[in-house]
Amino acid sequence: MSIFNNRNNLLVVDTLNLCFRFKHTLYKAEDVSVPEWATLDDMVEVMREELAHVYFKEQFMNTVTSLAASYKAKNIICVADLGSSTWRKEIYPEYKADRNEKVAALSITEQAIGKVFMEHYRMLLDDLEKEGMAAIFSPGIEADDIAAYIVLNYSDKYEHTWLVSSDEDWDLLLSQNVSRFNWACKSTWKNVAKTGPRPREITLDNWSEHYIYDRQHHLAMKALQGGEDNIIGVTGVGPKRALDLLNKYGSIKGLLAALPITSSKAAYIRELNASKERIAMNLNIMDLVLHNDAIVPIEVKRMVANVI
Repeated sequence: MSIFNNRNNLLVVDTLNLCFRFKHTLYKAEDVSVPEWATLDDMVEVMREELAHVYFKEQFMNTVTSLAASYKAKNIICVADLGSSTWRKEIYPEYKADRNEKVAALSITEQAIGKVFMEHYRMLLDDLEKEGMAAIFSPGIEADDIAAYIVLNYSDKYEHTWLVSSDEDWDLLLSQNVSRFNWACKSTWKNVAKTGPRPREITLDNWSEHYIYDRQHHLAMKALQGGEDNIIGVTGVGPKRALDLLNKYGSIKGLLAALPITSSKAAYIRELNASKERIAMNLNIMDLVLHNDAIVPIEVKRMVANVI
C-alpha cells in the first residue's frame, strides 16, 4: 500500500503477531458461564456473539498506518501465517507439535475465544485486501520466510525497511538499513539499572541494549538454547553457558567441530556431546536466510513483486 509518495521507506508487518496485541486486550469473557453439557462448538457459538464487537480491523489499520507515518514508509506489506512451515515439518515432524497440547490445556472458554480470534484474523486478511493494503500469505509458508524474502531481495530499493514484530527471530534479518519495531517491548527489563528502559526499536546500533552477545551469535544462541515452536535445545545450556561456549570455540561451527568435548564430565557437556545432530538441525530450521529461496514458492515471489 502506497500512502506517502514522497517517502522511500518500507514497513513489513508480522500480521498474526501484531493481531495478538488486540487478542490480549480485547478478547475477554469473564462473565460467561459454561453449562456442564456445553461442547467446544457450543462455546464457539457463544463467543462469536459475545466477541463480535471486538473485531479489531480498525485498530489494526490505525496502528499500521500510524507506524508507517512515524517511519516515513512509502509502502506497507502485511505478511501473514496460514499454518506452520511445510518445509520445516518435513525436516522436523515435531515442529510446533506442542501447540495442540498447549491449547488442550486451556479451559473450554479460552479455547473458544482462541477459535473466534482466529476467525477474525482470517476476516482481517480478506479486509486488508479490500482496503487496498498488501497482504501476502500462502498455506504452509510462514510470515517469517516471506519477510526474509522481501528483505533479502528488495530492501536495497528502500532507504530503510522497518519490520514490525515482537519475534526476536526477525533480528536475523537486521542490517544497516533494516531494523525492527517491537510492539510488545516492556518499558523495563533485567538490565534497566545499567541501560535505562529497553527501547522498542532494535537496530544494529543499539543491539547491545537488547542482547548480551554479538549479532553474529544470534542464530547460534537460539539453536543451543532452543525455544518456541517445540525446538529443543541442549539441557543445561542457558544464555551464559551458550555464550561461554561460543566465545571459547569462536563460533557455532567451531563448537560443533570440537564435539565430543572430553575435557569435562559436567552433565551439560555430556548433553552437548549427545546433541550435535540436534543443534545442526536447529540451525537449519531456524535460519531465515540460508534456505529462503527454496522455501518461498514462485507464486509468493510473484505476489511480492506485484506489490513492490
